[in-house]
Amino acid sequence: GSLVLVGGQAGIGKTTLVRDMARRAARREMLVLTGYCYDLTVTPPYGPWAQIARLAVEIDELLSPPVALLDEDALKHAPGQEVLFGELATFLADIAARQPLVLVLEDLHWSDHESLLFLRRFGHRLVTLPVLIVVTYRDDELTRDHELYGLLPVLVREAGAHRINLKPLTDLSIRSLLASRYGLSLSDEVRLVDYVRDWAGGNPFFLGEIL
Repeated sequence: GSLVLVGGQAGIGKTTLVRDMARRAARREMLVLTGYCYDLTVTPPYGPWAQIARLAVEIDELLSPPVALLDEDALKHAPGQEVLFGELATFLADIAARQPLVLVLEDLHWSDHESLLFLRRFGHRLVTLPVLIVVTYRDDELTRDHELYGLLPVLVREAGAHRINLKPLTDLSIRSLLASRYGLSLSDEVRLVDYVRDWAGGNPFFLGEIL
């Protein structure tokens, strides 16, 4: 198993990259489950992991996830954190024993504290399991006092995580994109590259919106 950390600014292509990976994984008969963190609401405890548990049960009703993750009221009366961590880890390992598993955790810069703690704990077990965890986060939102800021190097050191930091498109990449869309003369292409670079800064999403 492996843990991959995909960072970059908003619109840089993190979700696009991960969705392409998920499609390829599904074609190879891997089970892909995604959990999200949200900016407009406070992500509840174990937010993305609870979403993953519910998705897994919808796919296979025979699975037995931690009951506390299926209902917010039950979570309030859940056993201690160590017990819940153990139940969730066993649940994910049971799924992986049936089918290689890909877990996507989107926008982890908005994650709750408990979800990050479990990611660190479960990361130790990945070397023994057919599980790939892919995390996305906005690196421009991570201040030094952000919990994820300090956790990233820990995940690299303890779980052997691979970090992918997406960068803005270069002028050469922008020209390739323009060439695939428009039949411009060289002079017009150069002018358009300069224009969109100045306005979009090489950000693929903003560049696409301008075009």
